[in-house]
Amino acid sequence: MTNKPKPPTSNPRGNIWWDNLEFDVSQENLPAETYKEFLEAIGQYIKTKNQDERPVEVIVKALGEPPVLFALKGNRAPETEPLSRVVDAGSFTYNVKYEELFGLGTGAKLADTIWDLFKNGDIVPQRHFQGKLRSGRNFFWGTPTRTLEPLCDTQEIRKNEYAVHPPEKADDVATEMRNLLGLSHIAEGVGLYRIDIPVEILEQVKICAPTTLDSSPLCVFLPADKTTRYGWTLNLTNLQPGAEEVVVEPIDFTADFKVTQIGFVRGPLPNSEEVWNALETIVKDRLAKQEVD
Repeated sequence: MTNKPKPPTSNPRGNIWWDNLEFDVSQENLPAETYKEFLEAIGQYIKTKNQDERPVEVIVKALGEPPVLFALKGNRAPETEPLSRVVDAGSFTYNVKYEELFGLGTGAKLADTIWDLFKNGDIVPQRHFQGKLRSGRNFFWGTPTRTLEPLCDTQEIRKNEYAVHPPEKADDVATEMRNLLGLSHIAEGVGLYRIDIPVEILEQVKICAPTTLDSSPLCVFLPADKTTRYGWTLNLTNLQPGAEEVVVEPIDFTADFKVTQIGFVRGPLPNSEEVWNALETIVKDRLAKQEVD
């Protein structure tokens, strides 16, 4: 790629992020106009940023104000198929009508209380699900359900049930799922839910392969190349590309979703430096190969 703009950061994570963005451009994953707009936004933030602000924060701010400016802009769209989203127990609380139904206050124990209520069958999807499936940037990440089925079948998640059987395998599933999906922000002891979204609902919404502009310098991620319509996670177990992933516009959270309570992550995150070094190697190798080609 020629005329590569100078990365606005000397931070290694920022450089990885910028190399991923360069790869996106080389693979035509982004509209040229979107890339131009982002460079302009970065330039403006560099001029006006606070001296105490870290360079990586400049990228985060340029991506997030307004929150939908650079999200869901990818050129590649996968075929519509069932998708799943894995969320931590704290995030799941936003989609449950807990205040009016259970009289719960807010606080650290809320996620634990809802976990127990769900486990006991006291949360009824038709009555208690609410809000939208979304993140703070007004979209959410998902993975094809088929990528989770081999793991779930092996660990005995039964069809039409909402928990792992036998129970002693639940934490193994949660740990393997955390690692496969590269959820590097989820620490040991956090509970996970799997949310399955029917294809009929997904036919009505925008789905595309994630670009670097959907990600953050703080998360591990690999954008699509010309051979695929999906981005990739970094598997935290073997530090290689893990599962395919997409980004999806917000969807009303209703009883049409199947929510399975997985278990608690039992295992520390791998060494952060090793994770980022592995990601950097993959990113640079992909970029170098593209330049040769």
